[in-house]
Amino acid sequence: MIESDPERLAAAAQVAAAMEAHALPDARFDRDFSWFIPGFADAAIAAQRLVGLDIYRAAATLFVTPDNGLAPLRAAAIRDRKTLVLPTYGLRRGFVLIDGSAIDPALATYASWLDGLELFGRPISLEALASNIRFDLVVTAAAAISTAGQRFGMGSAYLDLEYPILSRLGCTTVATTIAAIAHDAQIWPAKLPDRATDICADVIVTPTALHRCEFRERSTAICWDLIDPKLADETYFAAMGDLSG
Repeated sequence: MIESDPERLAAAAQVAAAMEAHALPDARFDRDFSWFIPGFADAAIAAQRLVGLDIYRAAATLFVTPDNGLAPLRAAAIRDRKTLVLPTYGLRRGFVLIDGSAIDPALATYASWLDGLELFGRPISLEALASNIRFDLVVTAAAAISTAGQRFGMGSAYLDLEYPILSRLGCTTVATTIAAIAHDAQIWPAKLPDRATDICADVIVTPTALHRCEFRERSTAICWDLIDPKLADETYFAAMGDLSG
């Protein structure tokens, strides 16, 4: 966990305790939630709440994080023939593109799983991202999220690294909406102290509610300290060249 602020740490602990009753185990990490953001039983209901919004319907190209709880949203986007880009685990191998228009809708559920990404996705280079991709919508999960859109708690805060990279590449703009899908138990009902690297959500959907957050400026500074050197492929990051400038 990268959190250090006592208030954020205390809130994260409370949310984690509340989520114990709802969190689903992972095939690899079981219930060790220090390693992953868990999915939950009603994730499909939350996904359909997002699918019903104009920000989703108008989006042709989405950046979606590879969290377990977003599999129903990824499956829906594939069935809707949208283009998805996902980061690989720990950004070890950069980014992967999935062309929903090229996938049989009957296979959308499998294609939305991490194993399916290996079969249906293809690597996309930074050059191709910069030249060809403009995201209409960013969708993320969160171990915990405040009603101000601040994602916090466990994890390596990869979106806080990925979003500035995408911004530097020209794939996102200030008009790009960030939506978070979360369980109701993951919602913290107040604003928390800010962290300089926070990339906050504009919209939060849960199985029972829709929260709209006040827009917050997003840093485009790339904070390489967010990457765990044990997970990152140094050659991939070296290929980013002057993005770090």
